[in-house]
Amino acid sequence: MQGAFTCVSYQSFHTRKQNWTTGWLPTVSLAPVETMSSPKAADWIGSWSHPGGTISIARGDGGKLSIEGEQTYRAAQSVHSGVLGATVVPMQGMIAFAEDGSVPFDNAEEGQCLVRMQRVGVWLLVEDNQQCGGSMVTFTGLYRRE
Repeated sequence: MQGAFTCVSYQSFHTRKQNWTTGWLPTVSLAPVETMSSPKAADWIGSWSHPGGTISIARGDGGKLSIEGEQTYRAAQSVHSGVLGATVVPMQGMIAFAEDGSVPFDNAEEGQCLVRMQRVGVWLLVEDNQQCGGSMVTFTGLYRRE
């Protein structure tokens, strides 16, 4: 936020491309979006899609969730890809993990894939550190349940 304006990024949910529009909007025209305060396992479980990729969340052993994801980025002459594969326990309304989930998010080493997920309304909000695949590959974005 800067003065009366806030920097926002937007990606149409109807697009098939990984195009983002970023710009400044008057802060008074924006409404805050609340995350789910205590999502249950059923709120996470399902197949989620986003331009360029998917994330599947299923019940795992011992109350954990199993996460599998694939993301691609089409470059001029090649395709770059990334994958997620982790077993995690959601905590405080969030899923946060490094690599395969065996390393706590806060204890990750430099260069490891870091991912955070939250439920926002009907969406799955995902943020990564751009270390989860090839060049320009990111899982960051809003995913919709298929």
